[in-house]
Amino acid sequence: MLSTSGDSGYLILDSYTKNTSKSVEILNNILGVDKATAKQILINNYHLEENNALNVLSYTHPEYPNNFVIVTSDEMLRLGHWIFDFGEWNFSKKKAINHTYSVGNLKTIKNALKSTNNVTMDLQTNEIKWNGKIPYSYTIIKHNSTEKYYSDKSSNFSIFLRTDDKKAVVMDRKFENSIFTKLLIERRNSTIYKSVYKNKKIDVWKVE
Repeated sequence: MLSTSGDSGYLILDSYTKNTSKSVEILNNILGVDKATAKQILINNYHLEENNALNVLSYTHPEYPNNFVIVTSDEMLRLGHWIFDFGEWNFSKKKAINHTYSVGNLKTIKNALKSTNNVTMDLQTNEIKWNGKIPYSYTIIKHNSTEKYYSDKSSNFSIFLRTDDKKAVVMDRKFENSIFTKLLIERRNSTIYKSVYKNKKIDVWKVE
């Protein structure tokens, strides 16, 4: 949508709802489905007139979308907190939700990994903690592999160890399989995007 019609879909929808929070809710429900399903949602769930629904869909689900690529950079790791702030913004309360996001530098000390953001891992027992607490899951990312392990089902955060560039990332468990995580932290193919260029710090992705 953004690469073809920019903000037009949102602006048109907002002119009908006259309620920004409702417009965001509607977009969240229609952008991940096909055009026919989105039309039914607009008409049946949100009671838009058919001609208004079709007008919105001409922007949100354009017939001839432009090609586009996504560029991710390691610099975005540092900005991840802000990305989640804006991505999870509560338009009704006009503030971001509370969430966990922390990045630190990783180093090996004897038989342990330690990071500047308080991640520790015993390399003999593989016990891993952040601020003394056990994560829901932890993922070890190396150049040619990604290995994921589950630790505590009741925990609300996950840890990612990028051993090649010595980075430790801690985030809310609900973001562990997000596009941000797949493309930026793990730097791996998702089911949607394919890597077309990569160097030590930058990736370029296109839709499969």
